Amino acid sequence: QNLSNTAWAFAKVGVRNEPLFAALAEEALRRMPEWSTQDCANIAWSYAKVGWRDEQLLEAIAARALRTIALFSAQSLANLAWAFAMFGVFNGPLMQAIAEGALLKLHEFSPHDLAYLAWAFAQLGFRNEPLLDALAEAVLRNIRLFSIEDLAKTAWSWATIGKEPISAEIVVACCSRARSLPPVSSWDSSEFLDTAHAFAWSAWVTARPDLAWDVFRAWASQGMTVDAATVGLLMMDGLCRRDVEAEAGLCRMLERCSAFPELADVFAWCAGPYASHRPLPDYAMRFDTRMCPGSAVVRGSHAKLSRLVTEMRLTAEVGEPAAVLDAIRRHSYGEGQWLKVAGGGKANLIEEVLRSRPAKPTEVAVEFGVFVGYTTIRIAQRACEDAKAFPLRMLHIVGLEVEPVHVCVARWMLDLAGLSGAAEVWPGIAHDSLLRLGDEFGQRSARLCFMDHRGTKFHEDLARLEGQELLAKGAVVIADNVLKPCAPVFCWVTNHSPSYKTVNYAVGEFVQYFVEDWMVVAEFLHPTPSAIGGGGGGGGGGG
Repeated sequence: QNLSNTAWAFAKVGVRNEPLFAALAEEALRRMPEWSTQDCANIAWSYAKVGWRDEQLLEAIAARALRTIALFSAQSLANLAWAFAMFGVFNGPLMQAIAEGALLKLHEFSPHDLAYLAWAFAQLGFRNEPLLDALAEAVLRNIRLFSIEDLAKTAWSWATIGKEPISAEIVVACCSRARSLPPVSSWDSSEFLDTAHAFAWSAWVTARPDLAWDVFRAWASQGMTVDAATVGLLMMDGLCRRDVEAEAGLCRMLERCSAFPELADVFAWCAGPYASHRPLPDYAMRFDTRMCPGSAVVRGSHAKLSRLVTEMRLTAEVGEPAAVLDAIRRHSYGEGQWLKVAGGGKANLIEEVLRSRPAKPTEVAVEFGVFVGYTTIRIAQRACEDAKAFPLRMLHIVGLEVEPVHVCVARWMLDLAGLSGAAEVWPGIAHDSLLRLGDEFGQRSARLCFMDHRGTKFHEDLARLEGQELLAKGAVVIADNVLKPCAPVFCWVTNHSPSYKTVNYAVGEFVQYFVEDWMVVAEFLHPTPSAIGGGGGGGGGGG
């Protein structure tokens, strides 16, 4: 018990002392026969909380829990499930045992335990219908007792589980309750921003975007500064509903609250005249205004974009894509101005692929993670050259970008390059935006996919492209940053699946050419049963 209590105490205050946790794990394994059910759950929770993954310890916890699951308390069952979900470890027999144990003790679960349990099952994609039915009833019965964090976790979980119609009923109940509560949390401010996004995404994905806007406006009216992901989601909603004024209103809000005057001009340009007759929204988004330690220099990502926009205005040649690309490239060599774009050797590889797979009528390129639009411009420029023989003007590339400041800057860059008619930047999370891609262009319409957003999501988005049958025959998937930060599952799948003919390239990072990175180029040959598990919804973690 002293071992588990020590681990719990350090985890509770967020201290990850590696020598200590290594020693605790070694000693805990040696004394496993002495573990109580609470020790088992506490050790699992503590190591998950600090992100310390020890495979041998996890196996021992699962084995011990399976033998004693009937003795676990409600809280211990919830904590155990949450811990394995945080690690992303799916142990079927263990989850089934937890489900059966929880079903017998559900009347003992606190609102916090109910939220933890639902989140674990949603995160791992494990369904036990009798438990879900009883869990839904318990959630709705106790909804007024939930804290705001547990409401957010519950809304996200049931939106991800997708058990209709009860999932939608729970999401509506959670959002309606949250709307009436003040935006006050026991978490720190950054974690609470994730809470706001969980409500917005859950309402949107269950076809209640009105609730997403309601929660957003209710909390913003009480002075809460919202996160970029939530603003991006609401921009996506406006775009999907063809509500130009809603999106323009968000751009005007960004203009008003921008911490950088240079970016404010870009937001005003993006808003255009559409929202000019509406009152200026009274809410605000949090900008990245981090400072360099020991100086007054702003070093955040938005500061970098501000400096880029300033220089582009002075140096870029309007209407010339090559000149705009060159201006971005030259800017990136300045001190403190490096941008993580696919330049240098990476750009040469992309150009080679674009030449090998030219644009065709009815097909479109898709970019995951647009940033400032550097590769978007490159792909659109090449596609326009390929399409000179096409009888009609057409859209050649759609960029998917979750960060609203990046969306606005990339759109401005495309217009600067004279390519607004050939490329669009859609706001929102990729797995939501892909649904619209199929609606707009149809199946087998994606000829090229460039992935440069988050390596741990590459394989999930590839599975969605396959599952929705969006990839055209012979489509090429290019993935950047496969080594750094890394995309191991994507790399394994594309190199082992018979659906792809894959080549892996070692290339130097842009500007930092001495730093090795990998790019994967995979040609889609034909569909086969996917080796990739489908992805879930967006957001929700916490603990």
